Amino acid sequence: MLIKRRSLLKGMVAAPAAFALGGALDATGALANPAPLPKPSLLNVTYPTKTDFDLVPEDKAAGQTATWAALITALKRTLPSSTVDDVLNSANRYGVGGLPDTPPTMTHWLWQDGDNRDPYWYPQGLTTSADHAGTGKYNGREVQLASWYSKHTVNKGVRVSFVDMTDPARPAYRHVLLVEPTGSTLTPDFDPIKIHAGGIMWYGDLLYVVDTNSGIRIFDMRDLLKITAPGDETKIGRQPDGTFQAHNYAYVLPQSAAYSSVVRNQQQQVLYSWISLDRTSVPDSIVIGEFLETPQRASRLFKWDIDYQTRRLKETNGVAHPSFAAVVDIDRMQGGTCINGKFYITRSNTNNAPGNLLTWTPGSLVQYPINLPPYPEDVSYDGTKDWLWCHTESENSRQVFALKASQI
Repeated sequence: MLIKRRSLLKGMVAAPAAFALGGALDATGALANPAPLPKPSLLNVTYPTKTDFDLVPEDKAAGQTATWAALITALKRTLPSSTVDDVLNSANRYGVGGLPDTPPTMTHWLWQDGDNRDPYWYPQGLTTSADHAGTGKYNGREVQLASWYSKHTVNKGVRVSFVDMTDPARPAYRHVLLVEPTGSTLTPDFDPIKIHAGGIMWYGDLLYVVDTNSGIRIFDMRDLLKITAPGDETKIGRQPDGTFQAHNYAYVLPQSAAYSSVVRNQQQQVLYSWISLDRTSVPDSIVIGEFLETPQRASRLFKWDIDYQTRRLKETNGVAHPSFAAVVDIDRMQGGTCINGKFYITRSNTNNAPGNLLTWTPGSLVQYPINLPPYPEDVSYDGTKDWLWCHTESENSRQVFALKASQI
């Protein structure tokens, strides 16, 4: 174990609908008595050379002649284009919100029962319309997106839930399948994307999805496509009659670009375990962290700057280098983000134990006296409300919740 857990005060998850705090708020409204976790490796942070880590933009799959963009154009000759609003307006599932909360928890909601206890789809990434735009909304709506990875015998890849939060007591949502364009421009096709999708980030029209061992995949919301054939859960892609199937999902979002990870000078390959947006940096940047469960090496945190005009990563000579890289040696980081230079991190524990909430700045790691629900995942910050969103993956207790960042 790289970091010894501080003994949490009493308070466990009482029910799937809520979680208990292990500490009280002080006179300023912040959690009282957070505990620093001193450790030599934290007090002597190392900063690897940033140019040792490349994200190289890609426009097609290895071995493919046609670009993803060209294949998407070809798919649009057969499949109708759709929009985020189309998906939201066709919601066919409803969560349960309007549940009691205790500060610093501001709100939380549960997935519809079938998704809450589904043993074949596991939620991972989370992003909101506050990442999409600084106003916090998409076309006047508060929206959340959540990624799920397949655990089916026949891997169905990754789906993303598009959640309309207009009525927080009854979040309305629909799942969309992520696909990778394949085939040729004459006979375009698509396949499921069989990755963990441990984190997602929605910025403008682009959805960033981390691919743990490879880098980042990019999807453009303007490429949403409607499946018009009657659904079949067993089929995917182009069928012999020229129609398309998507494991019975009504919409697909095809990959349009990617960033491949390259390391130099004997650096360990980066694990793209999760991603978030930092709107408090100048310019805006993505935050990447590594999940490491065993102490084979120290984990790291990275940031890459974003070009606001293109919504893509800033490049130098065709390569994106991180603007920040640090060896932090924190184990089991499931999600995180950065707010005004301070990193907020969720950490999981084994045996269904409550999760931890940590903050990190160079030389200081603090664990807060609060019990998160077991197995917290990705994190997204809504600066319009000062809410830190997170969600959990455990069957029968999957919830999406928000903490007041200023009370942490």
